[in-house]
Amino acid sequence: MSNKLIINRIPSSKTEQKEMANDFISKVIDGDINPIDAVVQMKSISEIINTFLKDESIKDAVIQECEKYGKGESPGYLGAVIQIKETGVKYDFSVCNDPVYERLVEERKIIDEQCKEREKYLKTLSKSKTEIDEDTGYIFQLFPPAKQSTTSYSITFKK
Repeated sequence: MSNKLIINRIPSSKTEQKEMANDFISKVIDGDINPIDAVVQMKSISEIINTFLKDESIKDAVIQECEKYGKGESPGYLGAVIQIKETGVKYDFSVCNDPVYERLVEERKIIDEQCKEREKYLKTLSKSKTEIDEDTGYIFQLFPPAKQSTTSYSITFKK
């Protein structure tokens, strides 16, 4: 088993990206590459790429380069099209001076807090329990919440 991953070319389409990923997966499944070596290496590459792509100076440099081409054109590379666009549009409703909206936001906060408190209580149930709704007099059977989880793994790197 080899612990080396070799990328000899950059895929130029989603199909080629999927094919490359499937090739790596097959090498792990077939026993050609140690699964732990593979996921640690891929995670490390992912961290490097994420750090690079989130860097503001890189974003600024790419925008500056794209602006050279004008509005109608988008530069492309290896099958990818790069476009400048507005992302993450957000609205600040606090400046609207709308008493109806402000009241609804407050009511939502109260309801959210009440739900959190009730969920905290329901998590303590280990078996079914009969209760009475004091507001309505309704008698009902409570059951513990269904707990779901997925077994996975985590990878952390030293600083």
